Amino acid sequence: MSLIVALVLLVVAVTSAWTIDRSLRGARWVEAAPGRALMVWHLAAISLGGGVIAAGALLTHDVLEHVMFRATGVSEDELHRVYAGGVELSPLWNATAAIVLAGMGVLVFHAAVATVTTSRSRRRLHEALEQNVTTAADGCDVVPSERLYAYCIPGNARRRSRVVISTAALQVLSTGELAAVIAHERSHLRRRHHRSIAAAEVFTRTAGPLRILPSYGAEVRRLVELEADDDAWHDAGRMSLARALLAMASPQHPSGSLAMGASATGERIHRMLLTPQHDRRLTSVLVVLAVVAAVIPPATIGLPALYLALGA
Repeated sequence: MSLIVALVLLVVAVTSAWTIDRSLRGARWVEAAPGRALMVWHLAAISLGGGVIAAGALLTHDVLEHVMFRATGVSEDELHRVYAGGVELSPLWNATAAIVLAGMGVLVFHAAVATVTTSRSRRRLHEALEQNVTTAADGCDVVPSERLYAYCIPGNARRRSRVVISTAALQVLSTGELAAVIAHERSHLRRRHHRSIAAAEVFTRTAGPLRILPSYGAEVRRLVELEADDDAWHDAGRMSLARALLAMASPQHPSGSLAMGASATGERIHRMLLTPQHDRRLTSVLVVLAVVAAVIPPATIGLPALYLALGA
């Protein structure tokens, strides 16, 4: 029984991830509702990861039964009948457990490497700014440079978050354009976009060879820029943001930061001028379906034991 349920979970998880990847990539409504699109992407990744982990837990049912026994106090024999169907194949379960643990180990490794690398890059940026910042404008750090750039650096327990603007940008941008730039960067910090990007990159590195959700990382980077553009648009106006994007267009920015002109400037300006429309009911349905898909894996492995516990 557990083998069949595990296979169904894997098929559902992979199918839903494949469908979402094809449906969201290039969809017109995504540009009109980047926040909801981000939510659907993250839920798709959670659903896929949860499906794989749940399937592995079912296949390694000896471990799962032990955990459920400790958590619920239900009879071990009853738990074994629910999860394993009375079939004893310990070598298979042990081999599957090794594969599942290896996969989780790869995920943890990539997460640790990404965390350490990003932390080092941001620490260097903070240290460099503490030496080179000459003045502050509107709560932002101003760095002397002949290049036009603006970016933000997320903070931590010891260092505050920063919005950094070059002196060249201050000289070129109008008051409205500067307001749009600052609003854009502060949106990144307020919405914790760096966490979305980090999660997508770790997932992509782990699942990349399997080509599951291959667009996840790139789409998250694009969508966080669109969502920050929306906030800047509402704070400073559409035309100010469009002119600021044109002036600040540059793919170069320090590692560990989020920059104003980091991606697809032409597409973003076009989006400002021709506002895309979307059906809110459709996007709401997609979000609900994504939530359901993300809840199915933990519910599948947890409900049988809960049912027995309540019955007892």
